[in-house]
Amino acid sequence: MLIKQATLRAIRAGEVDLAFRRWARPRVKVGTKLRTSVGLVEVTSLRTVAAGRLTAREAARAGFETRAALLEALGDGPGEIHRVGLRHAGADPRVALRGR
Repeated sequence: MLIKQATLRAIRAGEVDLAFRRWARPRVKVGTKLRTSVGLVEVTSLRTVAAGRLTAREAARAGFETRAALLEALGDGPGEIHRVGLRHAGADPRVALRGR
């Protein structure tokens, strides 16, 4: 799951806790910890949602100014929209191992 650098910084700061992706099938699982440039990001939830049920509040939690901006970013291609809960899960443990 690719996440833009600005969004990663917002996740680390606690400002973003959702991501939306259009996938044919989920590409992450709940509990997965992704290694990123800001440390570990954990997938806390995952569910399929209809575009019509997306809210402005969810769009803001995903780092978008408006619901329309989120829908534009998702496009209308193939696949279902997946709502992915995210949280910063600490430093990448490989950094500490490297120091030893």
